[in-house]
Amino acid sequence: MIDRKDLAVSVIVIVCLTISVFPSITSSQTEELPEYDPWVDPNDDGKIRIDDILTLALMFGAEGTPINKTALLLELLTKIENLNNTVIELENTINYLNTTIINLNETVVYLNGTQGLGSPDYDSGWVGLSKETIRTFNHNLGTTRLLVYMTGKAPYNQGHQMWYGGDHYNDNVYQYILGAYWYLQNENTICVRRYGQGIECPWYEVRVMIWKIQEPPT
Repeated sequence: MIDRKDLAVSVIVIVCLTISVFPSITSSQTEELPEYDPWVDPNDDGKIRIDDILTLALMFGAEGTPINKTALLLELLTKIENLNNTVIELENTINYLNTTIINLNETVVYLNGTQGLGSPDYDSGWVGLSKETIRTFNHNLGTTRLLVYMTGKAPYNQGHQMWYGGDHYNDNVYQYILGAYWYLQNENTICVRRYGQGIECPWYEVRVMIWKIQEPPT
């Protein structure tokens, strides 16, 4: 049996002899060399050289499970495509989460402006209000999107909303005779009207507090 190392040496010797016997290959003959095939280039240097032949000679006689290089390449390309798709999905998820965070922040601002309240954007303080009068308050907030809270006070209590909006409608004079109510005159003023003198709960003073309502997130 021929030893594979001896065979490899023999192949190298034959190749060397071939090269030495034909040193004068013409340029035209060189141009007729076979087209480069990357599958027979063991070290992938882009050239088929004597060391490539030596590598193949040393592997002479080896056995194993054959592989389909084309199938492996296609499998690798499929994995790369799947990874690219995963990256795109992750980017879409990140964009969605960033948009959600922005919407949540806008919602928090909106809720703080409507539910959390905090200090009012306008507070008239306690202001005297004569019966059967309309008083104008200049809040100068520049909008009608407002949350208005109004309370009254009499000398014997610290605040109330009894007959808020008007009560005890008098059919004889077609008007309410107790209470008070407010209405927006424009984007910068609010008016409060007090009805007649009430013995049980007069609105001697009135206090108007206003909060601007933030625009809801889109």
